[in-house]
Amino acid sequence: MTEHTTVQYCDVSVVIPCYRCAATLQRAVASVAAQTTLPREVILVDDDSDDSGKTSAAMEQVQAVYSSVFDVMLRHQVPNQGPGIARNLGWDLARSRFVALLDADDAWHPRKLEIQTTWMIAHSLIVLTCHGSEVCRACTDVWGPQPSSQVRTRELGVRGLIWKNLVPTRTVMIQRVCSERFVEGSRFAEDFDLWLRIIGNGGRSAVIGACLARSYEFPLGSSGLSSHLWAMEMGELCALEGVSRRHQLSTIWVRLAQAFSLLKFLRRAIAVALHLMTLKARHKGRLQ
Repeated sequence: MTEHTTVQYCDVSVVIPCYRCAATLQRAVASVAAQTTLPREVILVDDDSDDSGKTSAAMEQVQAVYSSVFDVMLRHQVPNQGPGIARNLGWDLARSRFVALLDADDAWHPRKLEIQTTWMIAHSLIVLTCHGSEVCRACTDVWGPQPSSQVRTRELGVRGLIWKNLVPTRTVMIQRVCSERFVEGSRFAEDFDLWLRIIGNGGRSAVIGACLARSYEFPLGSSGLSSHLWAMEMGELCALEGVSRRHQLSTIWVRLAQAFSLLKFLRRAIAVALHLMTLKARHKGRLQ
């Protein structure tokens, strides 16, 4: 007698911005297809990738492989406008109750949608949830101990968020009807700015105490990271300034948070500089 497994679906649209991601997109979508509760649809938005069609080909391959598992929608935006606007496009096209955000170079725990969706349905006044995430420098597809279904949660407020962005984009699930969006023209800390606006304008948000996502960290200082450090810091400072401008916290709290942000930036800048010096010294030693 053959046993048949009933596939479980949840009312979720997954939005993945795509830019030069031919090498990693398959891994990201495979982690979606491995969910214990599958999404209704996956929306891939190519942000005008300039890689001779490699990203477009990878998106079409994903559609061919996974269209029998869930709906796969492909969209292209021209010109390149950054991941925030690509996410906005996917968000606007979404047809589900919830929108889950994932980047093309990240991955999810197999129970991510099951746990997060179940919790949000049970707490319908919560607009946005996030959860823990780990960094994998050289890891396999194997995950650690299974998270408990009885996860601990806590609400997240602006005052707690201004000191550190506790909301990695890869962990976010949000009610589709939320009217806030990523700001056009913003390419750095645009996610931090959105979370601050949602929460500051009264959208209740919560952190789920389980590690349900992972990123694959690139070596410090590579891919132009060091050259983007100041732009990233300016984005964070502008996001914090918006909190003051909207009168969501007193100016003194915002100024303290901005000062703390600058101290963190200085520490990162020194770490990157030392790392690059070490790489150069190793390279010089090999040449001698």
